[in-house]
Amino acid sequence: MAKHGGSHRAVLSQGGQWPTAYPLETMLRIHCMQHWYNLSDGAMEDALYEIASMRLFARLSWIAPCRIAPPS
Repeated sequence: MAKHGGSHRAVLSQGGQWPTAYPLETMLRIHCMQHWYNLSDGAMEDALYEIASMRLFARLSWIAPCRIAPPS
């Protein structure tokens, strides 16, 4: 994507719902792929985990595996 004169700000989590903030360019790339491939939010998330080319296009070098809470 073309660089612009403005500063890159991360998309901030609201109300502590998400643990990570991602760069705006990454969020835009994911949004575009979601519309190009007609994917729901959950399907897009799965695709980012499973399809390396989508991760590369979104400029996500690595996605941490989900943490599963130990049984209590």
